[in-house]
Amino acid sequence: MKKILAIALIAALAATTHGMFLEEGTSELSVSGLMDFETSNGTLLNVNLFYGYFFMDYLEIGMAGAYRDDDAVETWALGPKAEYNFDIGYSVVPFAGGHLQIAATDNKAADENHTAGILGIEGGAKFLITEYAALSLALVGEVATDDIYPAKHGETESTDVRLELGMRIFF
Repeated sequence: MKKILAIALIAALAATTHGMFLEEGTSELSVSGLMDFETSNGTLLNVNLFYGYFFMDYLEIGMAGAYRDDDAVETWALGPKAEYNFDIGYSVVPFAGGHLQIAATDNKAADENHTAGILGIEGGAKFLITEYAALSLALVGEVATDDIYPAKHGETESTDVRLELGMRIFF
């Protein structure tokens, strides 16, 4: 029930605002991620930062960085990201994007360090709060060249799918 109320509140806030700066020349700063208190390895913290610039209307390209730690596996990642926003005439803006990153992982449980390439895709929606700020919700899928994503009991795997909540600022 709480999730339904939160979604209704986001939709109500989004419906009361007008316009969004998705035109060429606009910059976007985004913070997104998730926190899970009940993983098999401990508390999972996943934080993503993104700076993007709209090189043409609705298309932005920028740099993304990520930090992930679940008490057993710690990962840092950095690389380019692109995102296309679909203007449907409402204060809810669907988007799709992709990124390539290089990641460094410290698996404390297995006493191993890995470096891997990451290919990621995402799709979601931005819910406009004001003309310059939006909440976002995205489904993110990633595939790595090595086992870097935390799994059960300190083990790792090469794929990850997650739902991320974020805040975006346009300037």
